[in-house]
Amino acid sequence: MKKFLLTLTLVLAVSGMIFANGAAESSVDSYPERAITLIVPTKTGGDVDQVGRILASELTEKLGVNVVVQNMGENSGNVGIQYVLNSDADGYTYILFNGVYFTGIISGKYDASIDDNLETVATVAKSDTQILVVDAKSDITTAADMAEKIKNEPNTVKFAATIGSPSQFHAVALEKAAGGKFKKVDVASGSDKLVSLLSGEVNVVSSTQSLVKDYVTQGRIAVVGSICSERSSFYPDTPTFKEQGYDLGPDFAATYILMAKKGTNPAFTDKIAAAINEVMQDPEAVEIFENLGYAPDVRVGEEAVAWKDNAYALFDSMTEDIKNDRW
Repeated sequence: MKKFLLTLTLVLAVSGMIFANGAAESSVDSYPERAITLIVPTKTGGDVDQVGRILASELTEKLGVNVVVQNMGENSGNVGIQYVLNSDADGYTYILFNGVYFTGIISGKYDASIDDNLETVATVAKSDTQILVVDAKSDITTAADMAEKIKNEPNTVKFAATIGSPSQFHAVALEKAAGGKFKKVDVASGSDKLVSLLSGEVNVVSSTQSLVKDYVTQGRIAVVGSICSERSSFYPDTPTFKEQGYDLGPDFAATYILMAKKGTNPAFTDKIAAAINEVMQDPEAVEIFENLGYAPDVRVGEEAVAWKDNAYALFDSMTEDIKNDRW
């Protein structure tokens, strides 16, 4: 009887292991089985929201389940970040960032610990049309002009920026590269910055090329150069500051990064990354992104992680300069 019970116990144990392993495999094979939430840590209408909604629509078609965008931009996006960190690492909650992920951590808007608690799934696309512009009547026409001006006449060239935002990083990066100093003026939104430039309240604004192209055509605003690492495919005639001799450090192109809570099953995140790769190879999907000024920029797996780590290191190298920046 004892031998029979022992044998039965062993059989049941082995059967349980087989069943459990089979269930786990089935779970991976059938993932995703329900709607996925994509957190956008900004308000509606911005670039992250726009990319997130296009991506969600395309992923819904590829994955066969709804991918639902949920905007949580309160408290600079921290509400959305905490929502993800408080969710189960079950593959059904993701978050989309752009370069504000890096500037947010370095400036203290985001807790640095999020980089340990979130993992990179994939990069999706990029907006590489970030430029510095001036009034068309300005005597600043090149990167060298701007560098010479802020070096020889410090605190006279007014740069529209927002404390802790990418615009502050843009200004500080050029100051370091040129060895000069802007007089930074705190201006909140992108549209307000342009109004300030057109009214003569400030002299320099960082913007996207699509936002100012009409003013450039009208002869009211002039482009000094791109602050991205490479020329944009959308505006190939615009030289970068780097090729004009001023390496700003980080690439200020806005790359859109999909992240998940640390501990999410890699098999799940790999499926999402593969679906993103499919989306960004679909000519119709790519056309939608490109019509809005977003170029495909897909990295998955270790390549995506390595890219994020390298980008973080470049922004991190600006930490002391940002801390010591006096307005």
